[in-house]
Order: sequence, then structure tokens, then C-alpha cells
Amino acid sequence: MGDDMWADFIKNVCDTLHPYRVDNGSWVEFHTGHGEYGDTREDSAMVTLLSDRILADWELISLRATLMVVARHYGQECVALTIGTSELIFT
Repeated sequence: MGDDMWADFIKNVCDTLHPYRVDNGSWVEFHTGHGEYGDTREDSAMVTLLSDRILADWELISLRATLMVVARHYGQECVALTIGTSELIFT
């Protein structure tokens, strides 16, 4: 995938997550780097929705379906989706 298409792919994944934001206390951010898939070194991106709410089951179904369409459109085998909680440790 070329650089422009890669950037578009990341933007579309970010755009997919934006509707699940609920207020100014949640946001979407992304980080890029490199990873390995089997024996192949390739570009990677981590797109994160930071929010203090848990998505409803129907929202997760919709999110997974939309990510599947985005991945297919860009010729990707998959998109990894991690769902969990995080905690800020203040000093």
C-alpha cells in the first residue's frame, strides 16, 4: 500500500471511531510505527478511542462491521480491535 493510501486508511479508521465519542472527555488518537506480520516487517498504526464509557453490545457489533468494511476496502486481511480499560496515574 502506498503512503497516501496508508494515510487514508488510518484516517478512515479514526473516522470510524469518532462517532463513539460522547463528550469533550473522550478523543481519538493514533500512533504509527513498524511491526512484523509473520516474517514480513511492515508499517503499523495504533488508533485509540480514549473514553470513560463502555460501548453497548449493539455499538460493538456496528463498530466491528464498519472496521471490517474499511479493512476490506484497503485490501487488509484484518484490523486488530482491543477493548479494555485504562487508568491515568497522576503525580
